[in-house]
Amino acid sequence: LWGLFAGGLGNVAGRGRRCNDASQEEEEATAGMRLMLMGAELRPYVFFVGTSELMGHVWSGTGSEPTPALQGNLLMMDHFQYVALLNGLVVELKLQGVISLDLTGSIQISLWNRNSHSVVKTSGAALVQASAALNSGAASSNIQVNVAGDTHLEFITDLEFYEKPYKMCIQMTQPGLVLRHNVRKHEGVTGRKHLVRTLKKRFQFIAGKSYALHRKNCEYCSIMLAEV
Repeated sequence: LWGLFAGGLGNVAGRGRRCNDASQEEEEATAGMRLMLMGAELRPYVFFVGTSELMGHVWSGTGSEPTPALQGNLLMMDHFQYVALLNGLVVELKLQGVISLDLTGSIQISLWNRNSHSVVKTSGAALVQASAALNSGAASSNIQVNVAGDTHLEFITDLEFYEKPYKMCIQMTQPGLVLRHNVRKHEGVTGRKHLVRTLKKRFQFIAGKSYALHRKNCEYCSIMLAEV
């Protein structure tokens, strides 16, 4: 889970200070990203603090390329168990699940055209592996099941501030997902030429989708995307 925060960007966008606020201290320009992982809030990722640092990023183009904000691998499940059957045999059960996360962002700002384009991409891949093994000394049997898939979510924001009212278009899209399901089976008998190995593969495609936001955003997106 993540969220963006910003403040003090009115003068950067061209808005003058109001007369009744002249005596008040101007808010410092700042922007960043709040991150939360598994219910725990992480240290905020600050993009810039102050107008000078913002202008330095704009002229150097430091944020124009995808910049990682969070990367890591998480072990979601790890289970091991012996199960005794009624016939006296013992089955060994294993279950493991891991997820990989990659959160990157990029932004392009043009003070000449007074617009900006930012992309926040959240990528994830998951793998769940389960196995059951039986070894009686005279014979052995093993089955292994793997389920894996990867996808990403794109949060695209376009802003035009060359005239009022300012226009902003927010798009949330998710591409299609291919879910892979493999089943491996192994059987053998000690002292005999009996060996069976099978592999079954399945693929399931889940169609991509776009998320509809509020009505005003849809109106601005229709206007701004029609101009491209």
